[in-house]
Amino acid sequence: MIQNKIHTKDRPMKVHGQNNEITFLDENGKKIKKIKGLELTIIGNCNKVIINTPTDFTDFSVWIEGNCGTFIFEGSKNYIKNSMVKILDGGYVKIGQDTSMINKAFLCSKGGKIILGKDCMLASDVTIRDNDAHDIINKSGEITNHPQQVIIGDHVWIGMRAIILKNSEIGSDCIIGAGSVVVKKFPENNLMIAGNPAKVVKKDINWIR
Repeated sequence: MIQNKIHTKDRPMKVHGQNNEITFLDENGKKIKKIKGLELTIIGNCNKVIINTPTDFTDFSVWIEGNCGTFIFEGSKNYIKNSMVKILDGGYVKIGQDTSMINKAFLCSKGGKIILGKDCMLASDVTIRDNDAHDIINKSGEITNHPQQVIIGDHVWIGMRAIILKNSEIGSDCIIGAGSVVVKKFPENNLMIAGNPAKVVKKDINWIR
């Protein structure tokens, strides 16, 4: 069932399902009908999308499949280019104000939660996941690898090809080195984190966009 159509400047996006809520807001909080550079796909029921402007989207894809998923984007004066957010099975993704993403940055929430703070910078091929993509079961057929949230603070620079996996936490004003694999919590602020698995390599640092 096609519930409605969401119009971007380029072409309409079809939303399949019932009771899906899609809200685009201008800088004054007023509802608008068009978002340039956004490809939005929803397949399921009772999903929610809230996107604030200003935005600078170029080939930005949001794919929601399943029921009760949520995507919130707080608006950005920086660019969101050639990147994708995928939300499955009631997942939740929130991207903070003035965060930028480029060249195949990929966020995937499958029944969990990803919160990305304000003024973060994601380089090319960054991946952030709150899930393992596929279920792992024990001998009784019970799922053993449930989703776990990912929390990233404000003003975090995530280097090229870094991977941030479920149950990870990163404080504010941190740097994640290129190619790093983050698999645990680093709640302290002003850290440089690098390696596979990632570890703290320097403290009391900050960075400038």
